[in-house]
Amino acid sequence: MLVRALVPEGFDNYLAQIERGLDDPRYVSLIQRCWRAGDWEPDAPRIDELAVALAEHFLADPSLLPVLTGLQDRDAGAIRYELLTRHGEDQKPAWARLAALNEAQLRSGGIDIAYQTPTD
Repeated sequence: MLVRALVPEGFDNYLAQIERGLDDPRYVSLIQRCWRAGDWEPDAPRIDELAVALAEHFLADPSLLPVLTGLQDRDAGAIRYELLTRHGEDQKPAWARLAALNEAQLRSGGIDIAYQTPTD
């Protein structure tokens, strides 16, 4: 719902990208691990491992990386990005760390991410 509200013109494309990923068992396993990671301690070493695994998967096939097209072109794009990437981190701080580590891995692999999630 949050994606639809903040980036309505990119919502259908976002869903289509995720649906393509559902045909890939490794992608599904990674996403399931991401959901479970919300219950991990924020400094758990397996968060680092999961961030690397996610980045490797997306770097091997960037078409699976859910991209919210149009976000950069919108007014307050950085704020919208922050709302999307940091949503729920108060309840699940491990997700915030996972997101920041994954972004760093993707950037170092050459994926352009317009905005950056703070790592503190």
